[in-house]
Amino acid sequence: MIAVLLIVTALVIVFFVVFQKRRKNKILIEKFNQKQKFEEELSKTQQEIQEETLKHIGRELHDNIGQMLVNVDQCK
Repeated sequence: MIAVLLIVTALVIVFFVVFQKRRKNKILIEKFNQKQKFEEELSKTQQEIQEETLKHIGRELHDNIGQMLVNVDQCK
């Protein structure tokens, strides 16, 4: 009877340890996936900011050249 009780106790402990490891692995995988998703979003946002900055600079240059041409034409 004591042997059966020890075996059942050992099985409960083993089951608990295995369950905890699975839970910990699942949490680590979720954390890794969240970090990867965050880095992808950060990269995407940086690219969008860079594109908007270049568009803005392009518009400013275009407008500046237009103003210079108007001024040159008025000086003649």
